[in-house]
Amino acid sequence: MPIYEFRCGECGGKFSEIRRMGEDLGGPCPHCQSLNTKKMISTFASITSRSADACPSASGCSSAGSG
Repeated sequence: MPIYEFRCGECGGKFSEIRRMGEDLGGPCPHCQSLNTKKMISTFASITSRSADACPSASGCSSAGSG
């Protein structure tokens, strides 16, 4: 299930909740308990198995290989 970010219309607090796809309603604000919450548009993070930062130079990286 995806994690959605919400913003409270009363106190402006931000919080995250795990929700089913298409379930737009958030629970009460954990800061002020208001039900006036709205789902925010957020970006997502991707995790890759290889990173350019993990291997600063090709000569010192075993995955660079020689062909």
